[in-house]
Amino acid sequence: MSKLLFGAGLLPMAVGLAACSGEAVRTPDAGPLSQTGEDGFTEAPLVTLAHWRDSTANERYAFLIGFITMLELEKEWQGRAGQGLLPMEQSLVTPWLDGFAGRPLAEIYSGLGRHLSAHPGDLDRPVAEVMWFVFVQPRLDKKNRSQATAPDHD
Repeated sequence: MSKLLFGAGLLPMAVGLAACSGEAVRTPDAGPLSQTGEDGFTEAPLVTLAHWRDSTANERYAFLIGFITMLELEKEWQGRAGQGLLPMEQSLVTPWLDGFAGRPLAEIYSGLGRHLSAHPGDLDRPVAEVMWFVFVQPRLDKKNRSQATAPDHD
């Protein structure tokens, strides 16, 4: 995997976090890990800010590492055999990677904490949605503004 997000050692860190707490694993009563929706597709449960609030620091970091690892895996899959990443109309991998680029894991973690402190009524919002609007959308907006103001070259 590339070193775009957090450098080498991501997988050993994930394994270490999973083992380091020494606490018994809590199993929330959230139902099955996945279920089939009305459209026939499997749906994963949403991790909300309420889950985030009620989790330990290690559980929060493990969630972030898992989320980022899935982005990296999809990036590697899309880029196999020299193919480039799919355009945004077909995949959100590039905007997510752009939104997280150059940010330490602790910055993403603390950004979620700041959002939760500033918006305590957002407990039902998915963590991924908050990460999108806190980290990804601002960079997309900035990129779009700079492209919109760039002079046309004829």
